[in-house]
Amino acid sequence: MNARLTWQVDAKSKFSVFADDQGRCQCANVTATMAPEAAISIEYPIQRMATAAWTSTISSRLLFEARGGFRGENYKYSATPAGDPRLKLIMVSEQASVNGAPAGLIYHGGGIGGQTFTQPFQNTYGRNIDAMAQATYVTGSHAFKTGFSDTIVLRDESLSDNDYHLSYRFNGGVPNQLTERTTPYQKSQRQPAGIGLFVQDKWTHRKMTVNAGLRFDYLKIVIPAQHLGPAPLVPARNIDLPETDLVSWKDLTPGWRWPTISPATARPRSRSDSVST
Repeated sequence: MNARLTWQVDAKSKFSVFADDQGRCQCANVTATMAPEAAISIEYPIQRMATAAWTSTISSRLLFEARGGFRGENYKYSATPAGDPRLKLIMVSEQASVNGAPAGLIYHGGGIGGQTFTQPFQNTYGRNIDAMAQATYVTGSHAFKTGFSDTIVLRDESLSDNDYHLSYRFNGGVPNQLTERTTPYQKSQRQPAGIGLFVQDKWTHRKMTVNAGLRFDYLKIVIPAQHLGPAPLVPARNIDLPETDLVSWKDLTPGWRWPTISPATARPRSRSDSVST
């Protein structure tokens, strides 16, 4: 479902909002090598977007705009609540064909499955927050614009597992490998800044035009401080991870265009201008 509202505040200002909310589920993705009890279900309980905008023609020469937006998405791989009897099932990946079943069959338990059958259940929630504002001043010979934009990103992910925190690999029905996991645990990522600031100017005097501009960009991505506590297979785990910078980039970009001069108006040709051969 979605809704849109536009409000003409006065003769110079307009305000608008838009909201969209929906959910969906890919349930369940049974394939030739994925048994029903192991098939991945990808649920999207939250797919949400909202935007707001305000524009104002402050004068016949000056326009101001401000916009903001929010995008949230939650997706879950084979969401299985605590106490579900399916958590008693341990996933098996079969390397060889057995009793007519295809090689590569995954069966007996759930998880993310596929080529990454050793992965546990996953629940991820990501949010994008965007904002921008700009002012434009235009006359007959002068066009000036300045503004900024910013994008903030937040992502949180939790990983859980079956009650035994392991999966098996068989070869022709014979166990040859097990994988144990240190679940449950959580991890997060943040982009606290994706900023752009700009200013640009254009002047026209008679037949000459001059363009100039300057832009500053700043991008920062971090792993926030996180704690890993005990889990069934790592009861003594007690790890504090400090905040870690992944990216911290700054860039200043000047821009210009050499003055351009418009050519003189061409004189229409007359018969006497033509040359015969």
